[in-house]
Amino acid sequence: MTAAISASKRTITLGEKSYQMSPLSYKEIGEFEEWMRSAYMEQQSKLCEHVPASMQSEFFVRAGATAGLLAMAVDKEANPDIFKVADSIIRSLPGSTRLMWLSIRRNHPDVELDEIGEYLSDPSVLGSLLATFNEMNTEPDAQTSGKAKKKVYKKRKTKR
Repeated sequence: MTAAISASKRTITLGEKSYQMSPLSYKEIGEFEEWMRSAYMEQQSKLCEHVPASMQSEFFVRAGATAGLLAMAVDKEANPDIFKVADSIIRSLPGSTRLMWLSIRRNHPDVELDEIGEYLSDPSVLGSLLATFNEMNTEPDAQTSGKAKKKVYKKRKTKR
């Protein structure tokens, strides 16, 4: 899933303020994934109100199983249904807002989630943000050609 923020830092301007976005730490990724699971279960609870009482138990078992598999990095081919759920949450306004806030708050601990949400409710700002995320995840030469960033691992020479 490419919605995660890469290892490069960027400065963005929202309204009159500039913010430095940092890569997400493992702790922040875990925090986002926990929020994702919670948001999914909250959504499913609301939907369950319209499910016949005799089917609600099975509905929650399935919802819980799906929630348990939600993560920032889901293999699209191995778990296409889980990927769709995770991707839709990440790309939602609340998901994008939370990712942005997590990326900003390390350098700006006083920034509030709602403050970021107000900026991102403007479609042009959200579009600009998504473009910035895309730039952060591509090589400088690939930005114009649209090629995804590839990591190259070179085999180390071993001493004998």
